[in-house]
Amino acid sequence: MAGNILVPMDMDAFCLTASLADAQNHTSRICPVTQPDYTGLRLKDAVLQHDILDHVDLHKSTPANFNPRLSDLGSTDPKTGTHVPRTYLHWSLPRYYRSGHQKTDSYVPPANTTGNSTPTASSPSFPLVPNRWLVIRHLTLHTAPPGQDITVPDFEGWVVESDRFWKINQLPDKLGLANFGKGLRSQNPDLRGLEDFDLETDVSPLIDPTGNGDDTVEKQAEAFIGMKASIDTWTEQNPPAPSVPLTTMTSSNPLFADYTFHNSNVFSIRDNYMYPGKDSKGNDIPVYLTEAISDYIVIGWHSNPKDDPLTANTDPPGGEFQNTLEERLPELYMTLGSPTTVKADEAGTNFHSDVFMEPLSVGTTPLDALLTYLDAHADGPSGNLTDLSNGIRKLAGLLIAQDDGYDSQVKAQDLLYGHNYAEAFGGAVWHYDGRAETGHGPPTPSTAEVTTLHQLNSAQAILDATSRELELMRWTLFATWWNLVQDPLTNLVTPQAVKDHDALEKLVKGIFENIVLLEARQKAKQDFITATTNLDSNGKEIIIPGKPTPPRQPYKRTTKPPFYIRKDPTVCISGMASGWPANFSDPLLCRFEAQLVAGPRTFDSKVPKDLGAVRSLAQGLLAEFLVRPDPNSKDPAQAQRSGWKVWNDTQPFFPLYVEWEALYVHIERSKWHVETFNSGIPVHPMVRYKIDEDLNADPNNQKDQRIVSGRTLVLPQQIFSLKSMIKQVPMTEEVIKTYGLNEKEILALNTKIDQMQYISCPLSGFTNHLLTLVEGSHIKPLARDPKAPEGDLVPLTAAVNATRIVTNPPTDPVFDSMTLDKTKTQSALTPYGNLVGFPSDPSSPAGFKAATHGQVMFTKFNIIDKFGQAVCAITPTPIPAKPTFPPPSVYPCISDYFAPGALQNPKSPHDFLPNVIYRDPPPVPLTTTGQEALSRFFQLSPSINQDTRLNASYVLPEQPDPASGSTAFVPVNDWDQPIWGWVIINYANYGLQFFLADGTFYTEVRIGGPGGTVGNAVKYLPFEKLPTVLNTNKQLDQLISSFTNNTIYLQAFFYMINQSVDSTPHAPPDYSNYLTSIVGKPLALVNTRWSLELSTPPLQPQQTIGSPAINPEETLDKYEIPVKFGDSTRPFDGLVAYWDINKDTGVTDFSKIHTYFTDHLFPENTDPRQMISETSPGGFGQPLIPTWTDSSAPFDSSTKNFRLAAMLVDPFTPIHAYTPILPIVSLTLPLWTIQDACRKMTAFFHLGPMLMTSDVPTKYRGKFQAKQVVDPDKLAKPDPDAPAVRVPISGKALWRWLQPYDVDDKGVKGTIFDSYALAEDDGKPKFAPGPYTMTEGYLQLLQPVTKPDM
Repeated sequence: MAGNILVPMDMDAFCLTASLADAQNHTSRICPVTQPDYTGLRLKDAVLQHDILDHVDLHKSTPANFNPRLSDLGSTDPKTGTHVPRTYLHWSLPRYYRSGHQKTDSYVPPANTTGNSTPTASSPSFPLVPNRWLVIRHLTLHTAPPGQDITVPDFEGWVVESDRFWKINQLPDKLGLANFGKGLRSQNPDLRGLEDFDLETDVSPLIDPTGNGDDTVEKQAEAFIGMKASIDTWTEQNPPAPSVPLTTMTSSNPLFADYTFHNSNVFSIRDNYMYPGKDSKGNDIPVYLTEAISDYIVIGWHSNPKDDPLTANTDPPGGEFQNTLEERLPELYMTLGSPTTVKADEAGTNFHSDVFMEPLSVGTTPLDALLTYLDAHADGPSGNLTDLSNGIRKLAGLLIAQDDGYDSQVKAQDLLYGHNYAEAFGGAVWHYDGRAETGHGPPTPSTAEVTTLHQLNSAQAILDATSRELELMRWTLFATWWNLVQDPLTNLVTPQAVKDHDALEKLVKGIFENIVLLEARQKAKQDFITATTNLDSNGKEIIIPGKPTPPRQPYKRTTKPPFYIRKDPTVCISGMASGWPANFSDPLLCRFEAQLVAGPRTFDSKVPKDLGAVRSLAQGLLAEFLVRPDPNSKDPAQAQRSGWKVWNDTQPFFPLYVEWEALYVHIERSKWHVETFNSGIPVHPMVRYKIDEDLNADPNNQKDQRIVSGRTLVLPQQIFSLKSMIKQVPMTEEVIKTYGLNEKEILALNTKIDQMQYISCPLSGFTNHLLTLVEGSHIKPLARDPKAPEGDLVPLTAAVNATRIVTNPPTDPVFDSMTLDKTKTQSALTPYGNLVGFPSDPSSPAGFKAATHGQVMFTKFNIIDKFGQAVCAITPTPIPAKPTFPPPSVYPCISDYFAPGALQNPKSPHDFLPNVIYRDPPPVPLTTTGQEALSRFFQLSPSINQDTRLNASYVLPEQPDPASGSTAFVPVNDWDQPIWGWVIINYANYGLQFFLADGTFYTEVRIGGPGGTVGNAVKYLPFEKLPTVLNTNKQLDQLISSFTNNTIYLQAFFYMINQSVDSTPHAPPDYSNYLTSIVGKPLALVNTRWSLELSTPPLQPQQTIGSPAINPEETLDKYEIPVKFGDSTRPFDGLVAYWDINKDTGVTDFSKIHTYFTDHLFPENTDPRQMISETSPGGFGQPLIPTWTDSSAPFDSSTKNFRLAAMLVDPFTPIHAYTPILPIVSLTLPLWTIQDACRKMTAFFHLGPMLMTSDVPTKYRGKFQAKQVVDPDKLAKPDPDAPAVRVPISGKALWRWLQPYDVDDKGVKGTIFDSYALAEDDGKPKFAPGPYTMTEGYLQLLQPVTKPDM
């Protein structure tokens, strides 16, 4: 039997002494104890809080006698307590215990498609953590205070009961008193009653999980967990003492597992090195060691083996197979003075010393922020970091790019740009899933199936929109409840009227009825979809036992493109190592008990007997502990021992979270305009917003400002993901050849990253503040019912009663349980309510911002570690009576995406100044290039503050409306041909050939003739008209008519296509199998539709103090978002040109060709081409307005804000749309639409006049009219009734000669082309007798020059 399993864990120890609070010698700060204020969960307006965890107040953290963590502020002697050294020991739980698990066997999409807004999967459940911890301390050196002769044992130990539950009335005044729980003893039995009990360090605050009455909420802040007892006296209680099921989320506090202020005697302990002594009068007093060197060992286990994840699903022999966590921390040196190395000071020095540039950078993503720092410090004292920056940037692109060429690298940068936005589920769409015939396009459904499919998609679109609106309405109901409870004097109906019960009931009833309506619509649509497809909301087939399974329906569901919102900026702090273990994300190397290294069993009797199955393991670990690991040992068990960590004389610094505060200055929408900005590596254009005017020159630009703040956890993923990214780089020959990267360079990059050290975190909550929303831990009106099998949410009784308005006589609560239950889980964010006092003057700047566009500077940026050490980027100082403005800040390195514009310095024309709201006195110049700003402010260009999506689709025209004559366009189905025409440039004849959507030749236009252009008056010539072809193609006819007698239009069109060939990719190799490959690559004509869709109705202000009005110039319907189609600098974009389509009439305006491919061959007033540019008269064309339509109808059919464009595109290459507020969107033609048309296209060109030695028949033969689609087998041999036409052309391909005849016989009248076989002519003079014949016609290719088998 292998025995117990040992799982290693990380452990840190921090020595707190008064000297650490000395600001003269330390750049870091010691935080006062700040714990969750659970009184803020009480439903009273005076104490209810948006976030129960306040920011740490560091203004009075130094000197030590001002710091409440180091001094007893109530003592007459301010130095009391400052000379008590304290060691804080914290053990970090492995990653498994931090991961939630869904109790579901299927994926549930983020947007709900079931009959209610709660996902069908249960909420994440977290595994129970070990609830018993054995902590052993070994003193190898100690010094007692002078005059104290005390006995100090070498070994001491404690048992921590992490799940021990206490009510406040069970806690004593002094440690070790009898009323501190049955059987509990002090950490040292000889000190009973000598040490004051401390609520901040001897227990941890907890949310009281018991009950559902009014008293439950009102008794919050009166519950605690945790207990530490000496191993000499500890025993397991029988019956068991009160406890709680303990997980990392038991306290609903994300800092709980790692912040020692929040988990004392749960996952950490405080060791005071305290022993009994005597004062001068012989009285018992606590005595503290002044110096010590100590080792620690920590072992954790589950008191109930059934809770152990390794035994929950196993039944090992003897039932003693158990998971045990262990860690050892040897040689911790502690003294009253500062330790030799304080890592927090090293980090703080970077902010408070004369450094080249502060190690703070702001970017769109962690990678962007890191690269920004590296670029800014390229020539700093750390050495040239440009190579490192470029290497990481290229590697990031290589992982996304399909190859390492310029095209793929720019495409990769575009994909990385999409990472600047957070995704939200975009809904679903149904497709026909019938079986297709081999070699053909998608299957075509029957008329009945088409009807059903349209009904499904209409129902799905309504279902998705309804589900999103339902979630918003549930939150609106919660917000109404919150505002009523938080501030009962606030009027929620009209700002001026006195609040009354009836008005509130009416308001709440209206929201409730709307939710009921949306629920009913949601259920009806889902029921229809389920009944039609026999698939549930997760797309799974419904099988009812005992009933036959219905036949499979030919429909399948896929997801729509997601909605997007710009992520909050990300901050990178360089030169600061992550406290997380380097192997945190790696699989843990565990050991069996049998693998323990044997050691002296001196302390077996010290281990408590109540440890049960792990007692022998604890004894073995203690024995192994006395045997130091030897990394040079040949014994693998000795050399590879896990769980050892040596700190020596170094204080740890484990950055746990960041508290930030920033000044946001809103800049009017009218001051921004769009530009094309070059960025990235390789450099490529991006569409951005820009400000030209000097912002500092106009004081009115400074009026709309506010302070926002937040807290962000520092997570371990970023540094590990970067190194993981580098490991994934494929070491291909192309990579080595192009970038000079090989395994040696990759290893060097990894080494530099390890040496660099950085952490990053987003400014979480920034955008929510602008929406008057707050992120934080707060009370929710619904709580999990522990009695329900799935832990269903039920309304709190106190939450209902809190909505009772006190009147005479008393009224019923405004909310009842049924109404409050409708909030479900939509209570993560709280409304501002009365949090901020905005001005009541409607003309004052509005607090609510539907879109962000402004500049930001930090006013506070504190990095807090798990032991309460703080590194302050901005020195905290008390706010003076007359504060300076703007307040002190830092100068971060700023990403290109957030960099403010540059203005030329009037005093120094060769320098530039940052275009910011408040300019530094004296001005801080930029570099002479004006590209790298040294600025306090970073700039947030306009971006919509709610989920938005740019919709793009191919569309087809419907039949014109008989009454108005207008034509509507509808999205194509999977089986529809989106192409309405093809254009092939005919270089041989200096003209254009036009084909219908299916590849049928339609007509051609050539340059020449008396009018400047030559075209076929009769369509389809020189070929016969196919009976299956429609008589007219209005849109194609309108385009062709633009060339008639308009040489400039034709030449401009010709030159445009010719120029575009150099900017678009070559046709794929398979295209050589088609006839037209000899002429050139065909271009497709398509119609497209574009719209900007909001995921929900526009959000509304959520403050209750001041004017809630939105600036009428900044409602979302006032934002006109430019959309740029295509990009000639991106070779992977297939747009050649586009024409605007009037969305009201459906008429295409072919008079102006919008394209990138313009030259200067024609005067501007005659050239039909117009450059696609922000500087051209038409700019980027019609902008789009973000829109929400009622969820009772599909967005595509109900919105009026959309844009139509006819486009000429490379069919093999996607077209792209670029906006300054969203990721890039692309449209790609299905391959079958190209293949089917290319199979039918014929290649031909005009030839002649040509002198021939033999004549052609003088009359039309009547049965060989030229055909577009020819069977080569039937026409491979020359016609025996007519001589072959001899032309000097290769015989390797099959050609035909098309000879025109005027026919007026037997009802056939007009020009008809006869088809003759060709005989190869070697071109040598034959001196044939005359007469000779002069003729002209067409040369037609019947099979590809390059066959698939050639």
